[in-house]
Amino acid sequence: MIDNAKKRKLKGLASLDKTNYQIGKQGLTSTALAMLDNALSARELIKVSVNKSMHDDIVPFMLDLSAKLHAEIIEKKGFTIVLYRKNPKKDILKL
Repeated sequence: MIDNAKKRKLKGLASLDKTNYQIGKQGLTSTALAMLDNALSARELIKVSVNKSMHDDIVPFMLDLSAKLHAEIIEKKGFTIVLYRKNPKKDILKL
């Protein structure tokens, strides 16, 4: 679990980035899941945009996504989700 000070720092870092990845009408395919998993390993912090027509209620989708990726939800704004997962081999963001 991440503390509030680190969460605020991560929100600030995420606000500087554009949305990195998009999940479209096909939903969370195995290809999309693998892409997001690789991105979290490489960057630790990613922004994911979810197609508005795909999910009327994004909260269950967001919780499922974070569970499958073993990532923490840092922030949700509309249909954009910020996820964080510490890389065990290399501390990229140096929190």
